[in-house]
Amino acid sequence: TLCISRNMRENRRKLAAYLDEEERTLYVCNFTSTFDVGVIKKYIGICGPIETIKLGEYFNRTSNKKKRKTIYFALVTYKNKESLDKALKPESL
Repeated sequence: TLCISRNMRENRRKLAAYLDEEERTLYVCNFTSTFDVGVIKKYIGICGPIETIKLGEYFNRTSNKKKRKTIYFALVTYKNKESLDKALKPESL
């Protein structure tokens, strides 16, 4: 049982860290062309210190060939929740 309780504590810590990170993450999407991390830091970083930036792409596989395109996005994780709250206010950007 000691081994199980250690795993449970470790899993709880991981879950708490994940939930904390999720509360500080901003999803920036609908870029139609590739972009640089510097652009994200320049415009989104004015709201507060950034911990990590993850870039990704999504290929829209629709049956209509004209609407097929790649959408680029970024997941920006701030160091604190207050920075995310500031980024969500339209007047701060």
